[in-house]
Amino acid sequence: MNVICKAFTIEEFKAYVDKVDIKSWLENTNIKERLQFPVVHNTSAPTQAQYKGWHSRLGWTPEQWGRNLVSYYSGLGWNGCPHLFVGYDKILVLNALNVHGTHTPSWNKISWGIETAAEFENEPFDDGVKTNLIAAVAILCNKAGFNPADFHLGKSGIHFHKEDKGTTHQSCPGKNLNKANFVYDVVDYMHDHFGSTFIAPAFQEISHPNISEAVQIADTAGMSMEELTSVKWVQVQLNRLGEKLVVDGSVGIKTKEAVQRFQKKMWLTADGIAGPVTRKALKVAK
Repeated sequence: MNVICKAFTIEEFKAYVDKVDIKSWLENTNIKERLQFPVVHNTSAPTQAQYKGWHSRLGWTPEQWGRNLVSYYSGLGWNGCPHLFVGYDKILVLNALNVHGTHTPSWNKISWGIETAAEFENEPFDDGVKTNLIAAVAILCNKAGFNPADFHLGKSGIHFHKEDKGTTHQSCPGKNLNKANFVYDVVDYMHDHFGSTFIAPAFQEISHPNISEAVQIADTAGMSMEELTSVKWVQVQLNRLGEKLVVDGSVGIKTKEAVQRFQKKMWLTADGIAGPVTRKALKVAK
């Protein structure tokens, strides 16, 4: 195996990836062995809760975990392994990023395998693991020049493990990691950090939202349709109050986080959604 086994923060990971030469894999003349897209998985074992618990064990480190995984994969007779294991704390590079690993039946030779230390069937996709996964995938896509939103099965765009018809893991990476929203956030990260011009898909809810009564009966008679519906208006108001958002009209992760900060400050429901109650408070906020 070509193993790295080093854990990085987001900034450290970006600096590391900048130095990796992926040209030979990315430009392989055999399309069946050419790097084409990332595949996102979840580990299930450990769950995110278990992974967090391991940090209290004396002498335990993400690198030690990586060495143990490599030992196990070697015992299976594998000649590679997933490229990344993303936790709430660090991004662990396991398989070298410039050669194919082993992670999904149909796409090993043409994709990066990215595991997340969580079980998104019943754990939420939030906090550090969300931040690190979005950043890791965005950094890799930027390195390779991939458009994460240009999805063609087995050819391009962000893939989820369950989309591989050859796998038995039919729910991986789990129902709480919504693909459309994840792709949106990766594209948004690439826009903010790398100046990319890729177009994000529409942000989607997993199911029809349960809209609160407070939202539905809010007194907004004195507000214009721009004040009620414009994302740019929300971004301008938040910037007026001290945020430093790009006024682009996109509800990306930075805008949602800024909305949450404002909502917490105003003792509103901190869901990151700039609905009528939040917009009314924004209009009069000093």
